[in-house]
Amino acid sequence: MNIKKAIEKIVSPEISKYGFNFIGKKDSLSWRYSKEKDDFHQYITFTRSQFDLNCIRIEFSTSLNEMDIVYGSQLILDSKYLDRGFWRFSDERSLESTLQILKNLIIEKGIECLDILSIPILKPSADASKILLSVDNKKQRAERFATEQKLDFSIESLLILERNIETQKSNRDDVDWEYIFESSIYFGEVTINQFNGEWRWDERQQTTVIGSIAGKQITVAPLLHVTRFWGNPKRSSYSLFKIINDIDQVIKLTLNN
Repeated sequence: MNIKKAIEKIVSPEISKYGFNFIGKKDSLSWRYSKEKDDFHQYITFTRSQFDLNCIRIEFSTSLNEMDIVYGSQLILDSKYLDRGFWRFSDERSLESTLQILKNLIIEKGIECLDILSIPILKPSADASKILLSVDNKKQRAERFATEQKLDFSIESLLILERNIETQKSNRDDVDWEYIFESSIYFGEVTINQFNGEWRWDERQQTTVIGSIAGKQITVAPLLHVTRFWGNPKRSSYSLFKIINDIDQVIKLTLNN
């Protein structure tokens, strides 16, 4: 089976309409499409498994950060046809059927995903992170913020905080660093309220974190996470609720084992 020819036959005619050009092999197992957008590129990459050459997956990334990859399997709800994140095929006919599925996934969800990935990451300065660490009475400030925003320090309250951040952002043309700062204090105190932990400086990340979460080597960087969410609230991995809920699930799983 000629993977390259199959990809060009099935995929190229449709996604070329969206400005993507087939640039050929990325490496021995991958083939890539590229689209120039402003001063960077969006990429769609088809990759065969190194462990099973009859498995293929699709990857979405940009030249802004090529390590920041969203896999096609992350964009679908029904994973029963997947093998460890790859789609399996057995012959030329099933390969073409698989590529049809992946082509539709690109058009229905992948292009929107790339536009979300293309939003530059908003980052706080190291100085702002140090100021956050030096703030006294963080718990009292978080309680005052919670009262104003109608929050209750539960994990679920982070969903309300996310909505409040999006509302605050929609009402501004610039970045509201004061609101991000207060939201970060609240986010940090929710983390401590749920799992214990302590505010401290992380030298490696050059930011303020909540460390020793649940007595483990788990850290959360409140200002970093809240700033990223403000910058790109559509990015699911930036969800403040998801970050803490995932930690909660990991800790519960550890305790059950």
